[in-house]
Amino acid sequence: MTEHPDIQQLSAHLDTELDTSSTAAVSQHLLSCPQCQRRYRQLQRLSRDLQQLPSLQPELDIDALLDRLPAPQPQQPATPRWRRLAPGLSAAAALILGLWIGGSLYSPISTPPAPGLSALAILGSAPPGALCRQPELCYLHGSLQ
Repeated sequence: MTEHPDIQQLSAHLDTELDTSSTAAVSQHLLSCPQCQRRYRQLQRLSRDLQQLPSLQPELDIDALLDRLPAPQPQQPATPRWRRLAPGLSAAAALILGLWIGGSLYSPISTPPAPGLSALAILGSAPPGALCRQPELCYLHGSLQ
């Protein structure tokens, strides 16, 4: 092995987790490299110290904790924002439409009829469906030119 093994390789060698060829290569390198020997000894001490630590088991009763929690409440599906706003928007649209139609029906026209109205005489003097905003504009007066 020409390069130094990294800390993961040294740790795996210590825990005998390497395959036979890698174990042989790391062992051969450890015989000739004092720097890696120091690291390996540090890992050995660390491993030994960790094994000497007492194994603590938490004194926690999960079932008792779960019993103390309140029962989950069923979740109501969230109403989309457009559904919450729809009644108010539709009422506002109906009001605006009603004002616009009402204003167009009852507003007085102060301007004289346009001169191009005589062209309607070709098709007839009544509008389609006999709807007219002001009856005097629906029938042409005067002669055609």
